[in-house]
Amino acid sequence: AVATARQRCAGTGSAQFRARRNRRGGAFVQSRPARSIQSRAGGVSGVRGIAEGGFGPEQTLGKSAGSGYRCLMKRAHLAPGMAARGLVAQACRDHGLGGKAFAVDDDLDIGPLADDAKRTAWWAPLRNMYLDGLANEIPGLEEQWREIAPKLEAANEIVIWSSDSADDQTHLRFAAAMLEQYSGRLSLVHVPTSQEMAGVSRFYPDTLAACAAQSVILGEAERDQLARDYRDRLWGSDGVRYQTDDGLEVRNYSIFDQGILDACPIEFANPAKVIGVAMSRLDGRNWVGDMFLRWRLRHL
Repeated sequence: AVATARQRCAGTGSAQFRARRNRRGGAFVQSRPARSIQSRAGGVSGVRGIAEGGFGPEQTLGKSAGSGYRCLMKRAHLAPGMAARGLVAQACRDHGLGGKAFAVDDDLDIGPLADDAKRTAWWAPLRNMYLDGLANEIPGLEEQWREIAPKLEAANEIVIWSSDSADDQTHLRFAAAMLEQYSGRLSLVHVPTSQEMAGVSRFYPDTLAACAAQSVILGEAERDQLARDYRDRLWGSDGVRYQTDDGLEVRNYSIFDQGILDACPIEFANPAKVIGVAMSRLDGRNWVGDMFLRWRLRHL
């Protein structure tokens, strides 16, 4: 899956993305020698160097003694969740993407998208059922955003990382809405689905670096459309944000219940085993964690 994703990010099949980037002025004005990216599995992918394609003509490149070219531009990466942030941060360190990674610690595909009082109240029993006192350790979504917003707004460019997963698609719209007043350049790195595996947090840093080479600049029309979709349709919604072939939809919490029931054997079984089986059968675009499934199992 990792190899396939790397090929889809960096291979010849991405010509339309390159053309789109070039039309918007996103191609580098000066090319650098191509660099290979070493896979954790030991293979080398023949992707273009980050200096050849990725974040646009305004980027300034300097020579680094240890790892070739590095970015001197002030850039911030906004990742969909803490796991994705760690992987994006490593991609920045190991593959010369430059900038610092930020994230909010929340699963935006589930629960009410509302103010902190309502959303935190919904999360509290799920988290405390999973681990007593956990709810007190995680601040609200709005509180987390207020913490990182000044650092994002100070950057010349913000790179939003997304994929085909429901969580990442919700995060993309959330980010566009929260950054409506941002006057700098807003770019998008889309990590494609590979072998039914979707989500920025599902791939190794070298694969993410290859995807970063195919980034596009989000124009005003695209930014407005994403922000409007969040404000008008997702904000205030309750339930599950669910990704289908037709796009992102809002469904009832019970959307996963039948899968949980199908995972239950006739004889007595440990709930953890049932949850594990149910998780293994989830659509890769609509993967939810064991904390949520445990709550639904208890409800059933």
